[in-house]
Amino acid sequence: MTAARPEPTAPQPSEAAADVLFSEPGARRRGLWFGPLFGLAGFLVDLIIGGGVHVVVWLAAALIILVFTPLPIRAARMHASVELTRATLRQGTETTPLHQIVRIFDAPPDDRANDDPREPWESARALGELPGVPRRRTGIGLQLRNGTLVQAWAKDDELLRTSLTEALVAWYRAHPRRRPQQGAAGGRDDAGETGRNDDHG
Repeated sequence: MTAARPEPTAPQPSEAAADVLFSEPGARRRGLWFGPLFGLAGFLVDLIIGGGVHVVVWLAAALIILVFTPLPIRAARMHASVELTRATLRQGTETTPLHQIVRIFDAPPDDRANDDPREPWESARALGELPGVPRRRTGIGLQLRNGTLVQAWAKDDELLRTSLTEALVAWYRAHPRRRPQQGAAGGRDDAGETGRNDDHG
């Protein structure tokens, strides 16, 4: 006698997807429509103003753009995407466990003059594999458990800062033994209580 097979059930959302607190894709696939829309627009302009419709020219232009557009979109989705979960922060292809982050520095003041001194974290390495903070993104200063300063980054840096602060508070409350000690990372840190530090010194 063979055991009865369990009845199939509908797939459930993955636990990882449910834990995503912040996400930026880096680039959206709707950019693939630029080539066809460009060709269609050119065709319609020719049709409206008269003087001959260059169907082949506009079709070729649309195809050329369509062929070369996926490469930068794919690169941006790989290297400029951001994902924050309850346990990790991913910037591009680099993933940092939350327990490695002990301090979030405040954003520079909006009224800071160009000749005012910069914070040390503003010249720190940007997380990810790119040589710096990606274009149209803003850096967020972090201090890691070993004392290293790095920059997280996002287009919506304020939302990422808020989400990361809340995630750190929740993580350290759930893992109190991993909470950094006072002064353990080269200065006062309070990631276990608030997830950020107003002391930049």
